[in-house]
Amino acid sequence: MRLRRAGLFLFLAAYLVWIWVAYLRSHQSANSRGPVGFAGLSCATISTALVEFLFIHAVLTGGYPFYHPLEILCIGIGMLAAILGMIGSGMAGGRFRFHLIVISALDLALWILDSMFQ
Repeated sequence: MRLRRAGLFLFLAAYLVWIWVAYLRSHQSANSRGPVGFAGLSCATISTALVEFLFIHAVLTGGYPFYHPLEILCIGIGMLAAILGMIGSGMAGGRFRFHLIVISALDLALWILDSMFQ
């Protein structure tokens, strides 16, 4: 079971790296690579990085006690970043719109699950 969870988090990280590489290599117009799209991508990156950090930290330390301050802080920032990532990527145009919405939605689902089990 732990291997499946590790595979999910590895998939999220690889998916985000692929989006960044494709985003930086794209030759789209300046309108679709504007500040709103970049903000959506940055927020999705922050949310995914926090998800990855909490998973690795929990595996190495054996988990968190209930209402651990670090986990509560990461849940709050991660949920906000995932929501802002969905809004920013939804407002931006371009071919990365769908990918950013998907990764932000997956992050938001993970944050909701984490807060439910808190």
